[in-house]
Amino acid sequence: MKNMKNKLKGYVLSICGLISLGASIFLIGDSNKGASGLLLGLGVVLLIFGIYRIFESLIYTKEEIFHRKDQAFVEENDERNQAILNQASFITSKIITGIAILLIVILSVLGYDTRFIMILAGVIIIKVLLLIFFADYYSKRM
Repeated sequence: MKNMKNKLKGYVLSICGLISLGASIFLIGDSNKGASGLLLGLGVVLLIFGIYRIFESLIYTKEEIFHRKDQAFVEENDERNQAILNQASFITSKIITGIAILLIVILSVLGYDTRFIMILAGVIIIKVLLLIFFADYYSKRM
């Protein structure tokens, strides 16, 4: 019964995605590009989720789906995986911050608008302040 519900959800999501795609392409078209793009993106996402649900219900039994979700939960809460994810997130954050600083320097040298450069610098400052805040918050909480 659960597999049928999963398949039904897949069909409903796929139909909603197709309706959204159709509305984007045929009804709105070029008259309102913002709404058309939004409906197009929503339609594609719903269609992909729906097709995934249908294939999942056809390929896996209810027990296999439950076992996969349970195994994913265990792996997600494993301490080693958490440490790896935390380290990878921290390194990624440092690299993105470095790229943003490099972009600020390049845009300054090229003579771009100061307001745009200040916005980028503000984003970096907000990132650093959030890092300090959450480090303090989690050091007290854990």
